[in-house]
Amino acid sequence: MRSGLAILLTVFVILTMIMAQAALCQEPGESFEKAPLIKLIPGEVAAPESGYYILNATRSQHCFKLDGLQPGYRLTIELEALGVEQGRAVISLYKESGELVSQRKIQYGSGTSEKIIMRYQPSLESAGEPQIHYLALGWYSGSLRYGLRLILEAVEDYAPGMGDAGSGPDSAIRLPDLSPEKPVELRGYLASVDDGGDFADHVDYYLIRVRFNSSKSILKIMVKPLGEMRISTSLYMGDRRIAYGSSREPGGEVKLEVSGQWSPGEDYAYTIRVDNLAERGGGAYEIRAWIEEPNATESQATQIRPPGGLSEQTLTMIIMAGAASLIAVSILMIFLRRKRLYRVEEVGWWGY
Repeated sequence: MRSGLAILLTVFVILTMIMAQAALCQEPGESFEKAPLIKLIPGEVAAPESGYYILNATRSQHCFKLDGLQPGYRLTIELEALGVEQGRAVISLYKESGELVSQRKIQYGSGTSEKIIMRYQPSLESAGEPQIHYLALGWYSGSLRYGLRLILEAVEDYAPGMGDAGSGPDSAIRLPDLSPEKPVELRGYLASVDDGGDFADHVDYYLIRVRFNSSKSILKIMVKPLGEMRISTSLYMGDRRIAYGSSREPGGEVKLEVSGQWSPGEDYAYTIRVDNLAERGGGAYEIRAWIEEPNATESQATQIRPPGGLSEQTLTMIIMAGAASLIAVSILMIFLRRKRLYRVEEVGWWGY
């Protein structure tokens, strides 16, 4: 019984793979309505599986229906363009609603070879639930052979399964609570302006609760790009921004520090916002948040004490008293000297 069930399951898997391959071998549709479906899964899909499609005056538009792209993932489309006859074409990616996401021009000559790369990393707000996208190639002139590679990779914020941190406080990812004993570390991803234009993931929001052990504790946050991206980081308490910093150069880290008169044991809620400052050079970044506690022992150790056990304050008072005494003596000596000169001159005058 179990053996028969295993055989049926194996046959089902094989048929599913054959159907998926057959879908990839289908000719491109001439419109969105006639476009063959390509299921996107993490990894790589080639279309066609072998050989090339031909784009020319006979079939001037090729369309594909892409299913499975969602927030927290980046789609890379690689087009291998082999020129047959000199001409021009364009490759475009559309949302299901018909909005243009990204577009690249293609120029080719007889016997030329070129690779066109287009990426799309949707934001949580622009993509929402997994939805259909359409990939279209439009012909203008000449003749072209081409093949497609569709690569889907996870770029989830904070942790696998969390998806994308939203572009506003309402769709922020909740981080673990922060305390002196438990620092928080995570990795996030931001898109470049070329990875989907206005629909791309340029901003991430996180919520974090902090508990201080001391009224003089310091909250510290460091955000570091792992590539050439320039970022800015803002820290909010409610609607009020209490700290801000930005990269001085591509790949530069940002450090924020916040101190105050905290109530020990009470929870404080903060919002962290991370922006791709120039919206270029997108990629990964790391966040580290921790609490630095005041150390009374170190503070006492750095106090300067003079020899003999006198405190710095006592020594200062002694020095000031000595200086005042010297000034008083100097004034008295000047006064006595002037009086003596006057009496000498007076005696000398009446002596003649």
